[in-house]
Amino acid sequence: MSIIFALVVFGVAFGVRYFPHFIAPSGIGVDHWYWREYIEKYRRDREFPPVMPQYLLDSHQWYPPFFPLLMAHLPKTVFDKHSHIFSILIDLLRLLWLMAVVYRLTDDLVAMVVAGSVYSLTPVLVSYNVQLNPRGLAALMLDFIVVAVVLAFYHNGPLWLWVAPIPLLGFLLLTHKMTTQLFWFLCLTCGLVWDWRLLLLIPLSVLVALVMSRGFYWKVLRGHWDIVTFWNRNWQWLGANSIKESPIYGEANFETPQRFHRRGVLGVAKHIYTQLGYNPYAWLMVATLPLYPIFPIPYFGFLHLAIVWLGLILIFSLLTSFVPMMRCLGAGHLYLYNAAFPAAILWGFLYTYWDESYVSVFLIVGGIVSALAIGRYFQHVSQSGSGKIDADFNAALAYLRESPRGTVMCGKTEYDVVAYKTRQPVLYGGHGYGFKMLEPTFPRLLVTVDTLIKQYGLRYILFEQGRVTDKFVADIPAHSTCDFGRYRIISIIR
Repeated sequence: MSIIFALVVFGVAFGVRYFPHFIAPSGIGVDHWYWREYIEKYRRDREFPPVMPQYLLDSHQWYPPFFPLLMAHLPKTVFDKHSHIFSILIDLLRLLWLMAVVYRLTDDLVAMVVAGSVYSLTPVLVSYNVQLNPRGLAALMLDFIVVAVVLAFYHNGPLWLWVAPIPLLGFLLLTHKMTTQLFWFLCLTCGLVWDWRLLLLIPLSVLVALVMSRGFYWKVLRGHWDIVTFWNRNWQWLGANSIKESPIYGEANFETPQRFHRRGVLGVAKHIYTQLGYNPYAWLMVATLPLYPIFPIPYFGFLHLAIVWLGLILIFSLLTSFVPMMRCLGAGHLYLYNAAFPAAILWGFLYTYWDESYVSVFLIVGGIVSALAIGRYFQHVSQSGSGKIDADFNAALAYLRESPRGTVMCGKTEYDVVAYKTRQPVLYGGHGYGFKMLEPTFPRLLVTVDTLIKQYGLRYILFEQGRVTDKFVADIPAHSTCDFGRYRIISIIR
């Protein structure tokens, strides 16, 4: 019976995660195409790190390498045909680990099913895993490390729980930078407030990563510092329209709705809305706090630590969303990806050990909000969707693919697919090391079109209708235009 329930939960999880691919069968996801190019280039040349010259504004591909190297060792036919589902499969493996932990600690099938259902319907896991990305693999490692450390340090766990996390510390740092930042934050806060031994995990993780990578992690760390300092200078422009908010070609007082950190009350409201929509169940757990004196949590050790685990992730998510000096650490709401695991654990436990009528109300509310958020994401994908390849975009890509070689300028969400699908050089970078090269053109255009032509050989400008200003177009020298539905390509005549 437990197998049947588990299969139902897995079926729901896979179904909601795969559904966007029915809506966008030609491809979806901003990062998917960069990772495909990295993996395929490494497989062809066996050069590490791979050289990707089509990205004109990258110095080196010093991104954490474990995920793409792991994918590169898959059979070529399997990867080429199914690359769009590997992140889903990794997420389902994380779901399996969640259900195993909950069932092992409670010996309760209901707790396992509730926890698995909460995890399955977490919106950020549905929207983010439509593309190849290393975040899920890093999250799985972090979940295992936290559970192992808690059970080993404070529950006299078996020897393997003391040993197993050590290599994972290195693999985590070699997989994903934002998850590394969260891991260090957890170690730092818990080490200073709770147990000093946890502070040692920070230098230990760096040492293990350096040894495992034969020193390459030092380059990853330089790239990590490069991106953090870049966004420390430019966080207010994260998500900006590079042309409409350009000091040269922009519109006075224009602020694109896609900006992550909008000004004033509107910016605060947007962050709150995004936080709630990305992981409703995590924030609903905060709403249960007044009930804790009435229905105390059993099993003092692990469950109370799970509350700390979730609470610290939520705090870090808020700090990186609202505190200016911490916004350089990435879009805060994406840390809610990591909050899904401890939140699901807690909901499973609470449903089993508290009054079911109280907890059911929260679960139903969370389910409704999650369903609305997932439905809104599906609607967004069906209409245009960030990174979606629709018929109009496909036609524009085909035009560029058949055109003479020349540098392409386009929107941030189109660069990676243009580089992959057309093989044309693109005016973009920011994947590993070299953000100084990127800064004149991103996140805002700070140089003239004439400079782009002379310095980078700019020949094609691809944009959605309404995404550029008349002043920018007027500054382009002799050119021709081709329209592809909602897209337009300007070809500079040489």
